[in-house]
Amino acid sequence: MADTSSASSGKLIFSFFIMLGLTVASFLIVATKNLSITWIFWTIFVLAWVQVFFQLYTFMHLNEKGSQMQRIFILTGFLFSIIIAFSLMYFK
Repeated sequence: MADTSSASSGKLIFSFFIMLGLTVASFLIVATKNLSITWIFWTIFVLAWVQVFFQLYTFMHLNEKGSQMQRIFILTGFLFSIIIAFSLMYFK
């Protein structure tokens, strides 16, 4: 039983440092003055989505058995937010 807890906390610590590294990378990219705005935007956009995935996977326990309902609700929320964002952009 202790092995499961140890492995679980190890995954949490690993994910925490990955998320911390992604945040530091985003700040360093913005601090760099010689990059184009377009490249900075898309790089930070991708890093943000990777961080969202890590946070959902880690803190919502999406890797555990029986988390299908959480996945369905999260996916539905993403789909609604995409539909609303596109409708606000195109139907001003």
